[in-house]
Amino acid sequence: MEKITFECDHGYILKGNTTIQCQYDSTWDFPVPHCVKVLQCTPPPFISNGKHDGHRLANFPVGTYVNYTCNRGYLLVGGTSSHCMSSGRWSQPVPQCEGCLAPQEIANGKPNTKLLEDFAYGSSITYHCDPGYILSAIGCILLQIPGSKKTKVENMIQCGDNVTVECEDGYVLEGSPYIQCQDDFAWDPPVPVCKPGFNLMASISIGSLVGFLLLLVISGIWMAVSKCNKGRYTPANRKEISNSSNGRIECPSVL
Repeated sequence: MEKITFECDHGYILKGNTTIQCQYDSTWDFPVPHCVKVLQCTPPPFISNGKHDGHRLANFPVGTYVNYTCNRGYLLVGGTSSHCMSSGRWSQPVPQCEGCLAPQEIANGKPNTKLLEDFAYGSSITYHCDPGYILSAIGCILLQIPGSKKTKVENMIQCGDNVTVECEDGYVLEGSPYIQCQDDFAWDPPVPVCKPGFNLMASISIGSLVGFLLLLVISGIWMAVSKCNKGRYTPANRKEISNSSNGRIECPSVL
């Protein structure tokens, strides 16, 4: 008895028995199979600075998963895998591999390599200046502010660092005392200034202290006078005082 084996074209799968046989009654032992188009996805998308593990697969039918990894020095952001959905598309969003953003270009100079969109962690870039220029550290310059208190802060401040400005006595701060070096090498808020002037709050504090001390002195004098008057003018001892002091009026000891 004759047998027939079926196989489908690329992109189709066989529904039914792979092999059927002709019987003596001129019928087939199983129904003739048929080929059905496979619902699948196109190859999964590639990502910058990374790869997926599905590069060896020829087809990606619904339900197929691929896993993503990043090149050394890059960080995977998002899910680690993506799968083929019944819509024929890959699940979104596809993960990304991120590194350090490219540094800013410098005036009158350039780096020793082409600036990419991003760089792997641990990468280094060397800058050199055009003829007639010298290279200085990248950051914000903070010169000594006239009238401000001297600090141990370096003149060159790194981006993102904060500085607190205080004025010497006899000067008033005009502006914010807290400033930060920005990525564009500018200060935000702007650098304040110390102007000669009278510090109202300090004056109020000094005036309050002087007033309090003066009040203590006056209170002490009043208490002493009150005790003195108590000893001099009590009717019961007026005569005794007069006789014992030979005509002089004296206060009794308060000790």
